[in-house]
Amino acid sequence: GAFAVQGDVVVFSNYSDQRLYKQTIGDNSPLPLTPDYGGSVVRYADGVFDPHFSRYVTVMEDHRKSSSNPITTVAAVSTSVEDVNEPIVLLSGNDFYAFPRIDPTEKRMAWIEWSDPNMSWDKAQLWVGYFSSKGEVEKRICIAGGDPTIVESPTEPKWSSKGELFFITDRQSGFWNIYKWDEQSNVVVQVYSLDAEFSKPMWVYGVSSYAFLGNDDQSQKIVCCYRQNGKSYVGLLDHDSGSFSKIDLPFSAVTNIVSADGSFYVEGASASLPVSIAKVH
Repeated sequence: GAFAVQGDVVVFSNYSDQRLYKQTIGDNSPLPLTPDYGGSVVRYADGVFDPHFSRYVTVMEDHRKSSSNPITTVAAVSTSVEDVNEPIVLLSGNDFYAFPRIDPTEKRMAWIEWSDPNMSWDKAQLWVGYFSSKGEVEKRICIAGGDPTIVESPTEPKWSSKGELFFITDRQSGFWNIYKWDEQSNVVVQVYSLDAEFSKPMWVYGVSSYAFLGNDDQSQKIVCCYRQNGKSYVGLLDHDSGSFSKIDLPFSAVTNIVSADGSFYVEGASASLPVSIAKVH
């Protein structure tokens, strides 16, 4: 099932019972974090660690009241206590949620939400919420998708190491391009314009079409995959200067990109190469 790693700790959703478990690398026995509901009636996905409050923030789908019409929320699960506790709901009221992402200061959280009958790629909203001293989401701001005159489907919010919020949306040209939110002015700015798709429909949770390279002391760049005329490419975007260059890789289909320690990793394939994971320095 879905999982996330922080340091030497992994939290994962177990397929057979759909409970969340925590396991430290080297330990043989995982510890349950969520209650046993007698089957896979409560499910979890797209989770991230929240170190400030010693918890795991995740999308939760609750089928206990209705198997055909579950309640979807964003919930917090404690990772610091040995006792199993009921998850605490942080966000509720809409039909679907995805991409809960906590900023480096651990004071803000971005997320995507949308309403039935829309799919997330039809019409969605990007929000940012501010945590209270108790870890509740108090102040909320709709960053994209709240203007009734603009139909858009924002997706993949990510915080840079500098605390800047980037995301992908199709608000102007109809193509999914990369944008940035200026918190001080509350203005959304397009980082780079190209008639190409920098994301894809969210058939599954955890899509990652771009990643940050560099650190606070460097000019941070964005490595990203994009699609034109049915073929995938990988590009490098300097969002400070606005320069963009294509990276030559032997893949015609690229699905995910992540970065670590100055390198990035690509999941790709071609007519002559099976699905592979490549490390690029």
